Amino acid sequence: MIGTQIEAGHAYRLQQDLEVRDGKTGTLRAIFRKGTVVTVKRLEADEDHAFFEGLSVPVPLASLARMVTPA
Repeated sequence: MIGTQIEAGHAYRLQQDLEVRDGKTGTLRAIFRKGTVVTVKRLEADEDHAFFEGLSVPVPLASLARMVTPA
């Protein structure tokens, strides 16, 4: 599977667990379990970042596209 085209404002269901870590310190910021529906509020494609509603730390866009399906 190549991946899902991620768009801001849309909801996606996770197909596997996702750990979100701080990019500078590596500190674990959040864990999302398989089956969780997340809404992408903003994309920064040039920096490979996606931001979820309610989470201030970015998620890698390329890896996110491989682990979600539209909800």
